[in-house]
Amino acid sequence: MKTAILVDCLVNRGGVERLVLTQAKHLNADIFVGIYNSKTTFEEFKQLNINVLTKYKKHSRALTLYLWYLFKKLKLKYDFYIFFGTGALNAAKNHHPNLWYCNSPSRYLYDLYEEELSRTKNLIKLLFVLMTKIMRKIDQNNVKSID
Repeated sequence: MKTAILVDCLVNRGGVERLVLTQAKHLNADIFVGIYNSKTTFEEFKQLNINVLTKYKKHSRALTLYLWYLFKKLKLKYDFYIFFGTGALNAAKNHHPNLWYCNSPSRYLYDLYEEELSRTKNLIKLLFVLMTKIMRKIDQNNVKSID
C-alpha cells in the first residue's frame, strides 16, 4: 500500500517528528512537509523520501496561512494518507482514505486565544481577531474530511 504522510513542519526533535519518522520507516511512506530543516531535526529523515513544499527552515505564524494554502492545493495519488498538524489537514478533503493524528490543535485558535490576543496591539489585534475567526472555521471544516 502506497502511503503519504503530510505534516506541517519537521524542524525539531520532538514527539511529532518521532511519530512521523517511525511511521514513515515502517510504512515505507513518502513525506510531504511544509517546512523542513534537516539540521535541527532527526538525522534519519535524510534517508527517507521527503517532499518539501517551501524553502523556509523555521516556522512562524506569518507562514501559517501560506502553508494552509499549499496543502489545500495538493493533489496526490496514494492509497492512504496520514495527516499531522492543522496545516496539513487542509489537504484532507482531496485525499482519502485518511487518518489524522491530532497531537494538539492550533492552541492559539482555541484555548490560548485570549492569552495570544492580550499580547497583540492595535491594528495587529484587529487582524488577529479576524484571521483567527476565519481560521477556526476552516479548521473545524477540515476535520469533517477525516475518515
